[in-house]
Amino acid sequence: ILNPKIDEIPPHCFDGSDIKSLVTNNITRIEDFAFLDCTKLTDITLNKVRDVGRGAFKGCSKLSKVNWEESF
Repeated sequence: ILNPKIDEIPPHCFDGSDIKSLVTNNITRIEDFAFLDCTKLTDITLNKVRDVGRGAFKGCSKLSKVNWEESF
């Protein structure tokens, strides 16, 4: 779970990190390539996300579950 004061994930923020799961409570935008090559990321919950940048999850080879709650 990300800090509730954050509303945007900037480009390349988590490049190649070991993050396994993501819950975005107050995030409204995920910028380009924010999670590039996060090969351990398996599931995400996108609450309130309205915009996902180009290649935001490129290379996330284990990403198998995406929950879109309140999005769009």
